[in-house]
Amino acid sequence: MTLTTNRWQTIRIGVCALLLTGILAETGRALMMPTVDKNKIAATTAKSIQFPTQIPLSDWQLVKNQSIEPSEGKAIGHLYQYRNQENNTVDIQVHYENYAEGNVGRLMMIHGIAPPASALLTIKEQYRTGSYALTSYNNRAYLTACINPVGKATATSEQFTKNKYEHGFGFVRTLGWLAGLNDLVDARCLWTAISISLPAEPSDQLLAEKYQTLETIWSQWYDWWQPNFEKLGKQ
Repeated sequence: MTLTTNRWQTIRIGVCALLLTGILAETGRALMMPTVDKNKIAATTAKSIQFPTQIPLSDWQLVKNQSIEPSEGKAIGHLYQYRNQENNTVDIQVHYENYAEGNVGRLMMIHGIAPPASALLTIKEQYRTGSYALTSYNNRAYLTACINPVGKATATSEQFTKNKYEHGFGFVRTLGWLAGLNDLVDARCLWTAISISLPAEPSDQLLAEKYQTLETIWSQWYDWWQPNFEKLGKQ
């Protein structure tokens, strides 16, 4: 028993020493090298991202899809437009955020949907898909959220950070970080904004119906992206 215990202690000490050596080496390399420009890394990553030309939604027909080229401070994205038999049109804008902070309100501002503090967000949650935000601005109703590569969807910085450290960090990823293959924590998100038009002064009932339409689409959208997130750039 003592021999077995001593052996495991030796193995644990060896593993800890290996990890400590790697961390010290990585820290020294980081101190010796210039600061990494995440905008440049994001731009390089964007070149490899290829959004699918169509994502199926039941009861909706794709009528338009186009790339949104990245500009300064913005991530590469794509715009999808769908129409149903009642001639209602829904726009879905997505952006591949490589170093996300998870604040969907700020992302709406960055990508030109709504100025700062102009849209009041209502955070909601579905047990299966996670959290999302509902809002209306400029005669449109919106549902917006971050689809994360692991874990559930999030809508606030706090939710995103919690999900990131609960699901985007682990032993295998740490080994990859020590080898310089990836970041220590996965901070990516596929920011999604689904919107539908509103009349100038919609009633509470109409607004609730529009939100329900967006939530139905969101469930399908999330179900498609959750297993397909990692396929971006591999098509």
